[in-house]
Amino acid sequence: MPKAQHTAYTHAYVKMLWLKWHAMASVESEAQALFAQALGYRTFRVIVEGEPLLPNEIPCPNQTHKVTCAQCMLCDGRDSAWERITGRIKKSIAVVVHGSELKGMSKPARFAIAKAKQLREAA
Repeated sequence: MPKAQHTAYTHAYVKMLWLKWHAMASVESEAQALFAQALGYRTFRVIVEGEPLLPNEIPCPNQTHKVTCAQCMLCDGRDSAWERITGRIKKSIAVVVHGSELKGMSKPARFAIAKAKQLREAA
């Protein structure tokens, strides 16, 4: 099976359902991830350190194995050939937010991450 030649992410996953074959739904919460997955997307979810993964997620290989996106290529959306051959969908990806990445996130996303961190520390 040929290896993917791209990585792609979209926040417009609700309006562009056809992108699920080519792009990951870029999400910032568990609820968004579950919604995008219900639409047929694989997801790229930003989490805080210690936040549990969903059953169909794996940690980003860049953070666990120090491979580059170009080496990994898991963020290529859904691969219909893979699904036809194996009968299953590839796992979604979760990445732990850190440092300057917080600055580029939307205010609701930063709030959700701060709230999740508070709840985790209070438990």
